[in-house]
Amino acid sequence: MRDVVIDETEYTCFLVGEKFRYPCRIINRLSLITDRISDVLGRVFLSRRFELAFNPDVLDDGVLELCSAYAAQDKGNARQALDLLLEAGDFARRQSDASVSESHVREARKLLEKQRIEESMQNLTSHGHLVLFVVVSMTINNPKMILATKQPLFERYSALADIAGGDSLGGRAFHNHLAELSMLGILHRNKRNEGRGGGIYYEYRLDVPLEAALNTLENLFVTQDLDLSALRNRALQQGLIDEA
Repeated sequence: MRDVVIDETEYTCFLVGEKFRYPCRIINRLSLITDRISDVLGRVFLSRRFELAFNPDVLDDGVLELCSAYAAQDKGNARQALDLLLEAGDFARRQSDASVSESHVREARKLLEKQRIEESMQNLTSHGHLVLFVVVSMTINNPKMILATKQPLFERYSALADIAGGDSLGGRAFHNHLAELSMLGILHRNKRNEGRGGGIYYEYRLDVPLEAALNTLENLFVTQDLDLSALRNRALQQGLIDEA
């Protein structure tokens, strides 16, 4: 297991060598979850089923612990750690490496996270897809505008909802969709506090590859009335995506 370091200036704890940062009050709980998952993963690895997938001594030191730590950080179950271990093994196999290392685990985690986000985009509601379309179109039409606030996004959404021929959401419901896309990792949400004069508000930007978002939208019926081909061409002209 990695060392746990306490940063007294920020009252947070983190694992050395990783980007995990947690409030100190929950670090003990996460450690317990990690140990529990690591124990289950270790027993599964020694089972007959896994003897067929992995040769003995094929895992570098720390691999099981890292898979467990990532799983504890996210859903907190052994199934996720197991999926991560298997994907890491596939990475090592494709690269003809003799053993599965922590770098394979990190690459596998990136791939699984990418697949999860792409699936999340596909499974959005029709309004969620339209909100995504708004952010994508504003990203392409005004690439210098790194972050957008709710109001211009909502105005653009309302106009596109009319074009698509559907009922538009109210302001609160639209805000909830922005929050959902942020929670899923599709959008990045930045909280701004301008004090008494400006108040507290959020800024948003696309947090997935533009190509992946466009591919998702092009396969959806909700956007058939919107000009995605022109949007893709504009993105190509501006160098925001690569030519297929």
